[in-house]
Amino acid sequence: FVKYLTDYRLREACRLLRAEEKLSVREIARRCGYNSPQQFITTFEKLVGMTPGAFQKMQPTGAPAVEWPIDVQEE
Repeated sequence: FVKYLTDYRLREACRLLRAEEKLSVREIARRCGYNSPQQFITTFEKLVGMTPGAFQKMQPTGAPAVEWPIDVQEE
């Protein structure tokens, strides 16, 4: 269940990071169910390979969803 939840949260985070409106990392963490922005950043970087801020800068605004690039590992 933890793997599924983490996968779901990070997919939603990627969607929000690509969204038209530029949301703060703190707001994206909150919307994805993380109580701590730092925990969100740590988890995102560990599993995606870059910080949410770096991911957001790489994405064109309003970009369509792309194939999910990660396989979330059980902790």
